[in-house]
Amino acid sequence: MLKPELLERLIERLGQMDSQSIQGYFLRLIREKGVLDTIFNTIQEGIIVMTPDLEMEYVNAAAVELLGLPENVIGEKINRFLKEIDWTALMMMDFDAWEGFSRQEIEVFYPKQRVLTFYLLPQQDESGKEIEKIALVLHDITEMRQEAESVKESELLQAMTMLAAGVAHEIGNPLNSLNIHLQLMERLTKHIANSQVSKEAKELLGICTSEVERLDMIIHQFLGAVRSSKPEMMSIRADEILAESLQFMKAEIENKNIVVEAVLQDKLTPLPGDKTQLKQAFYNIIKNAIQAMPDGGKLTINCKSTSDFLVITFMDTGKGIKLRNLGKIFDSYHTDRQGGTGLGLFIVDRVIRDHGGNIGVTSNEGEGTIFTIRLPLQTRRTRRIEAPVVAEEGKDHKND
Repeated sequence: MLKPELLERLIERLGQMDSQSIQGYFLRLIREKGVLDTIFNTIQEGIIVMTPDLEMEYVNAAAVELLGLPENVIGEKINRFLKEIDWTALMMMDFDAWEGFSRQEIEVFYPKQRVLTFYLLPQQDESGKEIEKIALVLHDITEMRQEAESVKESELLQAMTMLAAGVAHEIGNPLNSLNIHLQLMERLTKHIANSQVSKEAKELLGICTSEVERLDMIIHQFLGAVRSSKPEMMSIRADEILAESLQFMKAEIENKNIVVEAVLQDKLTPLPGDKTQLKQAFYNIIKNAIQAMPDGGKLTINCKSTSDFLVITFMDTGKGIKLRNLGKIFDSYHTDRQGGTGLGLFIVDRVIRDHGGNIGVTSNEGEGTIFTIRLPLQTRRTRRIEAPVVAEEGKDHKND
């Protein structure tokens, strides 16, 4: 709306023109408006002009796309559609403080998940005391954030790989020494006259040898998972890998009084995958479930094929995961367990994504957790990092 003094000057100027000049003047204004509309609808930044009452007066095409705004949105209030900004707190501020309030990142989830930065540009009236218009500028930084996260993950993975290699080397030497000395002790027991002592010694030595071999296998599987950036694909059977992983952890499962129920679909479709990496991923999830049930419980594993995916669910009856931690469990070095490394689920997430699949988690604190893995039955590689699917706490497991 034009101010009265501007309107008076415009009328006075128009009164001095003939009809042909007035027509030419308005045609020029229309062309200039068309040029401006074209410019504003071409740029990638979203632009919204609104009144101090937050009513939208102008919205460009980019803003419509970024916020999923409906048609005929002019006259509607922006806080109805953009709720991620605390408009109440903003309007209580002095407009000089708006620059500090804006220029921050917000995450929107409609019409798709995006990370945006927003800028607020107030236009004052001639007195300089009141705000006449507010320009809101939105910039999509989703791709930039994903690239930064990708670089960060790559750097963390490189550091972790170097650390793992160093630790494996330091542990590997004592394990080799233990294995050699256990073999020497086994030879010495053959010369013991007391057959009962010899039998018991052999049993104990057998247990020690088995545990040393188990530790050595864990190290090799761990290194195989973190070092290989690309899976060595071959046709594999997930049920066989699951069976091997459970057998490998049989002693620990029995010691914790945990009941394992495996529900496997008949004639599961083979899939392309790296057996070593997937075995490490399944081992880490099962290990995580065991640690969540220190006083015993039940682990249910379901495995079935759909037309496109192999779907595996691991459901435990453990302590569950706190809501505030659900979005962090796949981060490297994040752990809620004393003495944990925070690498187990990070490796699981990386292995599954490198196989073109995805992993989701839903949890009820105090009741248990469900991990759901979907692996494609045809080889494919993910090209961009996707955030793990995290369901809200309190969701009924039966609905998954």
